[in-house]
Amino acid sequence: MVSYHILNGCPYINGVFCESSDIHVENGIIADIQPQGYGKYRGEIFDATNCSIIPGFIDIHVHGMHGFDTSDAAVDSILGIAKGVARTGVTRFCPTLYTQSEDKMLKCIEVIATAKVQERQGQNPGAIIDGIHLEGPFISPHKAGAQPLGDIRKNLKKEVDLVFLDRAYEAAKGNISIITAAPELEGIEVLSTFCRSHDIVLSAGHTNASYEEALSGLKQGFCGATHLFNAMPPMTSRNPGCVGLFLENDNAYCEFIGDGKHLHPGIVRQIIKVKPADKSVLVTDCLAPAGLETGPLIANSRPVYLKDGLFHHEDDDRIAGSSLTMAQGFKNLLSWGVDISQAVQCASLNPALVLQQRNEIKVGQKAGFVVLDQSMNPLRAAIGSNFINTRR
Repeated sequence: MVSYHILNGCPYINGVFCESSDIHVENGIIADIQPQGYGKYRGEIFDATNCSIIPGFIDIHVHGMHGFDTSDAAVDSILGIAKGVARTGVTRFCPTLYTQSEDKMLKCIEVIATAKVQERQGQNPGAIIDGIHLEGPFISPHKAGAQPLGDIRKNLKKEVDLVFLDRAYEAAKGNISIITAAPELEGIEVLSTFCRSHDIVLSAGHTNASYEEALSGLKQGFCGATHLFNAMPPMTSRNPGCVGLFLENDNAYCEFIGDGKHLHPGIVRQIIKVKPADKSVLVTDCLAPAGLETGPLIANSRPVYLKDGLFHHEDDDRIAGSSLTMAQGFKNLLSWGVDISQAVQCASLNPALVLQQRNEIKVGQKAGFVVLDQSMNPLRAAIGSNFINTRR
């Protein structure tokens, strides 16, 4: 039996931090939560005095870390990302794929599914691989951002598009959780019908949609917005656009990149204030070079450079993505005046709800929590039977 015990910490349970408690994990399951000093246990013991214990961070939008990229089409890269994000307190994540050529995208999807199989066999040293997030290829060429224009599908009415969706789902072995698409595309009902029938979350992003087109998308089955404000038309007093629609609608979740670069901290506070408590979702949009200190920086097969926390393409200076971690994003929220309970919701609870799951510290649940020191830095990540030292 594999067991470990976290003593004297303050766990976040049912929306509040409890007094000093002991958490006991046996064979990856939370076996007991008791007041401090309840008993003696065999196995690894970690003294969490003065530490907060919260449900693990879940990143539903991450492309890579430590040089490992979802577009590498290599199982070792996916497992490398899993190990890297776990070091930042992430207990589950959605490997996210940019738009690519059809063959390359299908190969990358197949590889992530294979990594998921290896995870079930106990070969994943890090965060749990949730379903794949496909950021494209059904996006607007007018809001492509860093994505390659040549591989974007501009409409969905061609038979090949439905064939691609079927092939993608088959390659993923059913493990597609989120598809980001532009709701204004002609024939979008093909994609929305597919997502409904396969229990996939359809998210609006890289879109040039008007308010009315975004509203139509919600009626079609779009559930929320991918990195709100970014790769979308701006909201103005006379033209609220898709940003205004997603802020207004209480049923739609809103991703936001919490690095203070993609969005001003004041905008982040407004998103959290305006949206219902369970609808604001912190993401990183982190790219493969994040965490690297030396060597060439490559993201999605293109050279990039890091400036003020953002990766830019070397050839055109366009922003390619972020170097944010969930741990830093969580700390950013706190430094911007967001209440700690709201920050936990954004980083830990709400991402699970997007995936139609729950993320909580509860007896009988698989362990998935992070131990934070007094400065809110991760010390340990509990992921099933793995109790990971995030400081190594």
